[in-house]
Amino acid sequence: MILDRFGYGGEQQWEVVLAASVIATVPMIVLFFLAQRHLVEGIATGGRKG
Repeated sequence: MILDRFGYGGEQQWEVVLAASVIATVPMIVLFFLAQRHLVEGIATGGRKG
């Protein structure tokens, strides 16, 4: 969507596309690192039988 909006006319504004990608990705990475212990623990205990 960002590339479609800022890539018109054959002249793509890569700095805008890159900035939007970073803004969209950083919160997901931060959330993963904050919840990593709980995610791994849930996967480990969910795989056990009994």
